[in-house]
This record gives sequence, structure tokens and C-alpha cells, in this order.
Amino acid sequence: FISVRMLSLPEDRRTDAGALAQALQETGSALPRAISCWARPALPPLNFNAGHIVWRMQFATQQDALGAAHSPQWQTHIAPVLRSCSEVNGVGYYSTRKGLRAGGAGIWRALVFRVMPHGFPDRVRDLEAALLMMPKYIRTIRSWALNSVATSHGATPYSHVWEQEFD
Repeated sequence: FISVRMLSLPEDRRTDAGALAQALQETGSALPRAISCWARPALPPLNFNAGHIVWRMQFATQQDALGAAHSPQWQTHIAPVLRSCSEVNGVGYYSTRKGLRAGGAGIWRALVFRVMPHGFPDRVRDLEAALLMMPKYIRTIRSWALNSVATSHGATPYSHVWEQEFD
């Protein structure tokens, strides 16, 4: 189960993005049942709802992710950081439709988006199929996953996450 949060900082805290990201990564990595954790300042130019910090964590199950949020480490070190943000948007999902080519670590990016609930199912399937075709034509995409969102919090009820890692 993967959790991605986009944290927006108030104007007076934006210069702290690097230190806050490092603190989230260190504390998040030590959370109970965390498989992986990384947090980084978003690269400029900031995009719509990207926030100033992107924080990605992986757990074996959604229950493990929920349990981590109730741990003493979370309550002591992470909750105050989240409360100090001007906005926190996030999604939780299982990585399902995915692919991988050989290679080492690359540049990760994600598109988190919403398909309107009253949307047309055939158009949604067409969009998903088109996204999954991108790695065939963009050879620098070394890994990818298109996922349906299980949980969403923040200003927008997101429905999908399209992750890519590039050379």
C-alpha cells in the first residue's frame, strides 16, 4: 500500500522545505511496518496541487499505513509538521497495473488526478489505455504504474495516480 502526500507550506516556512522533507524521511523510515519512505522538496516550477514537499511511503497493507499514523513516532514528530502546513493533499493506493525495464534509480514523477464520478466509463478506459501505452513510445520511462486511488484526503477527491520513473 502506497501513501503519497503533497504538502504546501505557508509563505514563511517555504525555505524550510529541505529540512522538513529530511525530517519526514528520517521519521517515516522508522515508523512501524514502513517498507520504504522518501520525502523531497518539489522541483520548481511548482505545479497545481504539487505542494512544496512530496512524501511517499510504502507499507505491506493499508492497515499497516493506518497503524503507523497512530504510532507515538507519528504523533510526536510527523503530526506537528502536517499541522504546520497550509494544505495537505494525499492519496493511498495499491500499485496494480505496472511495468519495469532494467536500470538503476531514476527521476520519479507522479500525476495525481481525478476522473469525475459521473464520467463516462469508456472514456476512462481509453484514458487509462493511452497512459499505459506511453512507455512504448517514450523509451526513457523505465518503470511505471497506473493505480486507482483507495483513499484520498485534502481539497480534491483524486481517483488515479500515474507514476513514472525516468532515466
